[in-house]
Amino acid sequence: MSKLGIILDSKTNVFFPNSEVNGILNLNTNEVHKIKEISVTIIGRAYVYFEELHSDENSIDIFTFKSTHFYINVNTLLWKYNELNQLSNGQHLFPFKFEIPSNAAPNISEKHGDIVYYVKANLEFYGKKRSKVQYYGFSVCAIIDLNLSPELKLPTSVNSTKTIKNCFSRSENSLRVTMSLPTTGFVCGEMIPLKIDICNKTSLKIKSLEYGIGLQCTYTGNTGKSFFYPPSTHIKEQSLTLETNFVKASFMEIKIKKKVF
Repeated sequence: MSKLGIILDSKTNVFFPNSEVNGILNLNTNEVHKIKEISVTIIGRAYVYFEELHSDENSIDIFTFKSTHFYINVNTLLWKYNELNQLSNGQHLFPFKFEIPSNAAPNISEKHGDIVYYVKANLEFYGKKRSKVQYYGFSVCAIIDLNLSPELKLPTSVNSTKTIKNCFSRSENSLRVTMSLPTTGFVCGEMIPLKIDICNKTSLKIKSLEYGIGLQCTYTGNTGKSFFYPPSTHIKEQSLTLETNFVKASFMEIKIKKKVF
């Protein structure tokens, strides 16, 4: 019987682009005479898959778009049997290391695709078709220095206006919402001071307000070779809500005196 364990040099299991990662493969075995070789494969992979429906007067076709991109795809041989390099039954530690490239994107797992990073340990035996495999996933998080991008320090705001028509007087009244931030860039764990101004000139009563953080995903997929259609590339966008919160509306009345002066 053989047991595999993988350890990476991070308590949080989070690593950064353009950095070196050190790891240890822990092997505990009592069948050393059956082991042919030991290796690890480090994978950083982005995968996209989605379908689009196209129809005309004569037919309806479903096109499949997919794409795979590897940020990391490295295989390292840790041990291979020979007369000068033999193992004994018991515990063995095999160190290894790998580089995370500077363009490595952070982990994500959504409807139309994902980005994953993991270490795959492989124990190959003599006379067996199947190897013993152990997986260990890890995360990649990009380092963003807000000081290097002056535009991220600038304030930003966005507004939305909706016009409500009165059926009786045929007049139009507006509901205007303005959201503003003191800066554009924020880091993980930072509190975002959000300011929302509401100007309601309609007869509608606002009971509550929902706000949150959204994510805009853009997927790029390709079709394979087909007898009927040439290869093509398609871009699909998806809007996601990461976190939301509710706040009840509060009203402020200011009385103006009849004689101000």
